[in-house]
Amino acid sequence: MKREINVYNFEKRKKKIKEVLDTLPPKNKNDIERFCMNLLTEGKAEATYFKYLERLPQIAFLLNKEFKEVTREDLERLFEKLITENSYAKNTIGTYKLMTRRFFQWLHGYKKNQYPPVVEWIEANVHHRKLVRPEDLLTGEDIQKMISVAFNPRDKAFVAVLAESGCRISEILTLRIRSINFDIHGAVFVVSGKTGERIVRVINAVPYLNAWLKHHPEKDDGDSPLWVVLGNCKYVAKNGLCDDYKHVWRYNLCYSAAASVLKKLAKRAGIKKPVNPHNFRHSRATSLAVAGLNPALMNEVMGWSQHSTMSSTYLHISRQQTESILLSKVYGIKIDESDSKPGVNALPLICINCGTKNYHDSKYCSLCNQRIGIMAKEDIEKENINNQILRAVSGLVGENGDLKKALIESLKKEIMEEIMATQK
Repeated sequence: MKREINVYNFEKRKKKIKEVLDTLPPKNKNDIERFCMNLLTEGKAEATYFKYLERLPQIAFLLNKEFKEVTREDLERLFEKLITENSYAKNTIGTYKLMTRRFFQWLHGYKKNQYPPVVEWIEANVHHRKLVRPEDLLTGEDIQKMISVAFNPRDKAFVAVLAESGCRISEILTLRIRSINFDIHGAVFVVSGKTGERIVRVINAVPYLNAWLKHHPEKDDGDSPLWVVLGNCKYVAKNGLCDDYKHVWRYNLCYSAAASVLKKLAKRAGIKKPVNPHNFRHSRATSLAVAGLNPALMNEVMGWSQHSTMSSTYLHISRQQTESILLSKVYGIKIDESDSKPGVNALPLICINCGTKNYHDSKYCSLCNQRIGIMAKEDIEKENINNQILRAVSGLVGENGDLKKALIESLKKEIMEEIMATQK
């Protein structure tokens, strides 16, 4: 049976929320539960449902009165508390205002775009986007460092796919084995995001995906989650999420576990930049802007609606390019073009013998063992020695192909030569 992929561990969150709701006055608790159920009836995402279910009790505690009795002055004091006592960012305050307005609209029975006097004054602007700081962006070198310190093929593939695809973490974590389709260029998979389904292309991540799929514990089951928990998991066993030990692998990687993997790899690789999943998305979007993709194409690749202004967030790259041209062309200052460009830059090596895509730093093809990469001096010397040994052994084999006999005869000859030398 096809197992549901639970990315955000909603069941665990539901238990915590219930404990909080039980501490509220019965009327407020009932209003919150009814409103949130209405969101699901309207077809809102489960993530939206939980966002309201977690934040509305917090609003109720701060107001400290029944919702029906709340006034404009109460809400003004509420938002002032959120700003002064909690030091929330503008966007977070905007989100609280938006949720408050939406809740009281429902509570007082108002239709869409109509609001009761208690909240009609609220301007909920949540579009104050910060420019992404260039120094926080992950470069191709950062990504390769994280991949190189990963201990297992799952983590290597996860980092490579997350970085190159630029997908939302929920889109990546809900992939199944059958989602991945390989072709002559690399691989494609379909993700389902905020703007519906879209096709995502990866090329550089293909060798890592291939390596992981070879080791995937349920590789023959297309419905198995692509990213699974490795090893024995007490939480899985305790909560009956698997039939027995061998099926522990089918338990999918959740958001918190994925974020933990990224943090551990970054620490091991000595990377100090933010490595939350969304920064991988920021970094990919920026690398696409550097590559010159127009806003419409960026919206398509990143899964933004065609009316979105998200691509404008990354226009600071154009300013960097302008400065680079100004310094080099006008002032004659040499600019290192290869310096810290974001993205996954290392292309896979394609074996000319069998066509297999290999890691960018491979020396031999993983399928046919053909030499493909650039070899270091010591590697070349080692290969030369091996070739000399092979030639020597080949010379020992007689016409009858009896290697054992030839080696014995050679050994006898060596011993006789040593004896003769000692007698002189």
